[in-house]
Amino acid sequence: TQSTFNDVPRAPPDVIFNLTATYKADTFEKKVNLGVGAYRDDNGKPWVLPVVKKAEREIINDPNLDHEYLPITGLAPFKEAAIKLILGADNPVIKEKRPIFNNVGFETRDYAYYDPKTIGLDIDGLLNSLNVRDAPEGSIIILHACAHNPTGVDPSQEQWKLIADVMEVRFASGDLDRDAWAVRYFVERDSEAAVKVESQLAKLQRAEISNPPAHGARIVSLVLNDPALFEEWVDNLKTMSFRIQEMRRRLYVNLIELDTPGTWNHITDQIGMFSFTGLKPQQVKVIKEKYHVYLTDNGRISMAGLSSKNVEYFAKAVDDV
Repeated sequence: TQSTFNDVPRAPPDVIFNLTATYKADTFEKKVNLGVGAYRDDNGKPWVLPVVKKAEREIINDPNLDHEYLPITGLAPFKEAAIKLILGADNPVIKEKRPIFNNVGFETRDYAYYDPKTIGLDIDGLLNSLNVRDAPEGSIIILHACAHNPTGVDPSQEQWKLIADVMEVRFASGDLDRDAWAVRYFVERDSEAAVKVESQLAKLQRAEISNPPAHGARIVSLVLNDPALFEEWVDNLKTMSFRIQEMRRRLYVNLIELDTPGTWNHITDQIGMFSFTGLKPQQVKVIKEKYHVYLTDNGRISMAGLSSKNVEYFAKAVDDV
């Protein structure tokens, strides 16, 4: 029978989830998934932070736990602890994203960021993107503060200052302090504006989701506000960060030892879980089909998908193409 929905077009599959589904269906023994967007341990298994498990147990056993609505702006202890972590203890503020904006009527534009020639930041292109022609008065610039996904390329502190200078003219690691530097620098230049923006975000939140989820916020709040749990969390972060750094180092060393054509300094220069390898779509295709290594067509890999067991195998695959 005729249905109102007969003419609804089938949506294309999500690139990352489709990649994972293809990987799971592959029966090849040495297959590797480098498209995963979550941390994995050296055995390729998801790793729930021990401190998170500990916090969850405490919350479950809390006799005062209820499931009442949170304030529109969220769980206050969570919010205050997050602000303190990101913006610093002495900050006065303490007393794939495009569809989010398109769906509420914004016109979105891309700004220059990644330079495939240098496999690094295109700082000149980025600054030029903030000019009047490309970013009209009143534009909102969305920036990734650290461990840029998908490129793994972050601006240096000096480059962040250049970005902030241009925006002010136009629009007016396992190290927590280092990772939060860019956000703090921007907010410190106009902390009063942050308070005003928060009030507007509360209005948007009420209209979009009405009330924020509580469970995850309670876990984070407990971890950040309990000194012992916080220190354990920092240690957990270092465990993940150091493993990812080691995978970068070992991949780089393997490529150099194989005398793989090209320069590979970007592998260790980049930061965070993701890396733009510089591989071309045709090379990626060969790596998928011949070596059963799954990564996105633009050459992005998740360093968390590498391990002591497969990093040499992946390096040989790259060397072959």
